[in-house]
Amino acid sequence: MLMRTEFWLYKKMAAVRPDVVLRLNVDLETALQRKPDHKAVSLEKKIKVVPKLSFNGAPIVDIDSTEPLEKVLEQAREAVNAVMKCY
Repeated sequence: MLMRTEFWLYKKMAAVRPDVVLRLNVDLETALQRKPDHKAVSLEKKIKVVPKLSFNGAPIVDIDSTEPLEKVLEQAREAVNAVMKCY
């Protein structure tokens, strides 16, 4: 029952088109530094898959998350503010 409920929730979420997606891109070295408890092979697979995600056709803003935190946050804020101006 839990599996069916979880599937239903994911299906429902996937049907919604976000206003914008902030895609935080990272290289393997940075990912390993931030997630030392994860296996490199697993992180490498995730890094390869993320650029292929489409999020139901939503606009995607790619952010280089290897940059310093303040720069990442600034880019994220700018992207969100641009979307919010449309409302």
